[in-house]
Amino acid sequence: MALGENSTNKDDYLELLWNCKHDISELHVLLGDYDKGIQYQQEALDDARKEGSNSKQAKSHLSLGEVYYNLKQFGNAEKSLKDSLRCYELIFVGLKQNDRFKIAFVDKYKETFKLLLKVLIETNKKEEALLLSDHYRAKALKDLLVSSYGMKKEQTADEGLQYVDVQSLVSSSNYTLLFYSTCFEDLYTFVVEAGKELGFSVQHIAYCDSCLDKLVDKTFDDMKVRQVIHCEDRSLDNMHYSEENKNPKDDELTQVLIQQREKRLSEQCRSICECRGNPSENCDKSSLTNGLEILYNKLINNIKCLIKQDEMVIIPEGPLCRLPFAALRDPDTGQYLSERMRIRMAPSMASLKFLQEYPVEHHSRKEALIIGAAVLGPVMLDGVETKIPFLDGIIEEADEIATMLGVRPLLSALATKPVVIKRLREGASVVHIAAHGSLEKATIVLAPSPEIRTTRIPDEEDYMLTMADVQQTQVRAQLVVLSCCHSGRGKIKAEGVVGMCRAFLASGARAVVGSLWAIDDDATLMFMKTFYKYLKDGKSASTSLHLTMNDMRKTPQYSEPKYWAPFFLMGDDVTIQFKD
Repeated sequence: MALGENSTNKDDYLELLWNCKHDISELHVLLGDYDKGIQYQQEALDDARKEGSNSKQAKSHLSLGEVYYNLKQFGNAEKSLKDSLRCYELIFVGLKQNDRFKIAFVDKYKETFKLLLKVLIETNKKEEALLLSDHYRAKALKDLLVSSYGMKKEQTADEGLQYVDVQSLVSSSNYTLLFYSTCFEDLYTFVVEAGKELGFSVQHIAYCDSCLDKLVDKTFDDMKVRQVIHCEDRSLDNMHYSEENKNPKDDELTQVLIQQREKRLSEQCRSICECRGNPSENCDKSSLTNGLEILYNKLINNIKCLIKQDEMVIIPEGPLCRLPFAALRDPDTGQYLSERMRIRMAPSMASLKFLQEYPVEHHSRKEALIIGAAVLGPVMLDGVETKIPFLDGIIEEADEIATMLGVRPLLSALATKPVVIKRLREGASVVHIAAHGSLEKATIVLAPSPEIRTTRIPDEEDYMLTMADVQQTQVRAQLVVLSCCHSGRGKIKAEGVVGMCRAFLASGARAVVGSLWAIDDDATLMFMKTFYKYLKDGKSASTSLHLTMNDMRKTPQYSEPKYWAPFFLMGDDVTIQFKD
């Protein structure tokens, strides 16, 4: 113990001692001697407590939780895993905004949460499992907004959320809440109906996240959404990428890796694409080759008897965040989900509660702000002098919508960053943004002020509206419509669109409409004009979206899902009172 006389040596000694006991415990567990494994891990935990190390305590608690779970001692497992989560959350509080160090703990934190979720399900504590999953979802979202978008972390309603609050949410607005959660190789579906017992379904899916990811990609292929014909390119991502800069060897290697991954995932997902189970629940195997039908069966069919309302609010996770739920199709009836249900999305139950608690007068009732932004002249983009193409469709879309609503739009060079920020601060009931943008940076392209243009080539901060800018303006719009950032090259970057919608909600907007992929310009304009017609007639945003999709389906040239399914509503179901 002489090593303990020097503080540095003492720290090294304590580190070595904990590692030895932790590793010996793991070896005993591997050999099936669980009692010895628990004994040594408990000693390691005691040492970690004396040292005051939250990270070591978290790891020891997790290891004990895993052993207790394997022994089916669920009570002990639950306690150990909850203790582990508490230690991890103390670490995150201590690290504050230091995301570089947080990353080292995120995977273990997620593993701990998922195992605890599994324990709660095994012990029939489904309400607690739902709340735990939402707490994790809300925390992950806040961390994403801070790390990816440079936004400040603010207090939300997830800390004290109770199941009675969730029941209050669905009863006050008359909707069915569907909450999806992936847990190792299981997909959990929670169904919340007012005054009803919590509905629950579990499906075992090997390589769950990867297979769902593959199936979502399959829906895109089935709908041919990448075959964009007449669509402006409103995305700045990869603008500087050129064919001449490609390395053929890199392309070759990339293609080989993609093919290997596709083959592996196809094998993993084959069981999902086959009809199995009770023969009475089976259908013709050929009808289940369509991704929209496969996912309908996986996500909706087994719980549709629990859905009693005309509207559903969906809280997805992982790959399901980029799924066009509106286009899911019942293989028995051929009916799309959006034909019989109004659908909206939400980041978490906590965010829904947060919106519900906002007083109605908090959100602006001033006239709509319609933005059709286009940059004239060169700007600096990624350190390179660049001329961003002028897009007529942006101007036409903004002008026509402004005419419908009886307001004067901010068009082209008039839609400068300072002017837009000023107007956002002043408030607007509806904010419609048609512009270039970057999903990778989560920025929207506005025009630089004339004063800057006369002195130098504008830098990105002079014309890019960031999500941090949006947060600082405290957007109090009832509805934000994002018609920007889409690529006319058939690329799908749904995660970025969903992320920006969440950022606007977190910045104070009550509801956001976005699109998962780009569609033809004429179809976009028709969709937007129809949506605003219903909105102006006094229909709610959810109803307006629902009716617009139905109208598009009845239009021969736009009846296919790829034209109407990408649009989604996230947040509250607002009704706008436009001024005459």
